Amino acid sequence: VVDGELLPERPLDAIARGCARDVELIIGTTAHEMQLYHLSDLFPQVPMEHIPAALAPGLPGPRDRAIAAAKELTRFYEGPELADENRYFAAVTDANLFVPAARLAAQQSRHQSATFMYRFDWTSPMRDGRLGACHALDIPFALGTVDRVPAFAGAGDDALAVSRAMRAAWVAFARTGSPACAAVGEWPAYEPEGRQTMLIDRICRTVRDPDGEKRRAWALARLEGDA
Repeated sequence: VVDGELLPERPLDAIARGCARDVELIIGTTAHEMQLYHLSDLFPQVPMEHIPAALAPGLPGPRDRAIAAAKELTRFYEGPELADENRYFAAVTDANLFVPAARLAAQQSRHQSATFMYRFDWTSPMRDGRLGACHALDIPFALGTVDRVPAFAGAGDDALAVSRAMRAAWVAFARTGSPACAAVGEWPAYEPEGRQTMLIDRICRTVRDPDGEKRRAWALARLEGDA
């Protein structure tokens, strides 16, 4: 709660005006954050026709306007590449993690050139792959502890190679201010024009503005412009 004392302003507003201009930053998400909830048998499956009503409370304006904006957003989650059980998870992943992370990175990059973004795409083998690249999956890779949680993180040479690459990038960033290194290749800084993002997987590569159309649609629905 922005109360003017403990929290004087919204954190993103503070970032936008440069309160963290001296902080070099790596920020990112996993590709399928909310699919971690496949571990909970109590989490309900949200049918496609109910997703707009579930998303609307997070959108500004009167309820009718929010519902209409939410219905427009659902077009991104109707494709055949998404299983029915993952449509709501994908929408909430974007709403609560991917889009806010991209907004923060864009605002920070206006003040700090050493701002870098990633998306972790490696898939967990747990529950026959239903978790995808879920929330927290990147942690054992960054810490070099994949061998302690093989059921969750995966095992074998590929998993260890992804972990080595991720750790090499983190160490390079700590040492030099840039995560680019031999293990992941070139990693351009994130900025609002190109939005270069490192995809971390068996083969690491940078892409320009991943899911840019979807990010812009969420920004429009939230009346946030293109930031």
